[in-house]
Amino acid sequence: MNDSRVAMRWVWIGVIALILLRQDHWFWDDPTLVLGLLPIGLAWQVLISIGAAALWLAAIRYAWPTDRELMGNPIPAPHPAADPATPAATALADSNLADRSEPADVPATSPEKV
Repeated sequence: MNDSRVAMRWVWIGVIALILLRQDHWFWDDPTLVLGLLPIGLAWQVLISIGAAALWLAAIRYAWPTDRELMGNPIPAPHPAADPATPAATALADSNLADRSEPADVPATSPEKV
């Protein structure tokens, strides 16, 4: 399975957890002050907001699809001959030039052939 799909599932689990934790019925009647000035219910909502921001950051970083995933094309593994410094790339380039039946300056889809 794709890594972004697994990450997306964890993001949805986090969203559901935040929705459930947002309903703070247990702090409604608690007169406790956090840091001497913030009611505990409001402090809880601050923590939920920070958690939501962190979850959104994780969603963007780990679960956001790449352009290729949006187009339906998986990202291909790099070809060993893709590095121009390898001998395989040089041999591949030489063999491609040797196979050409046209001069190098004429494009393969020239109007004369159509």
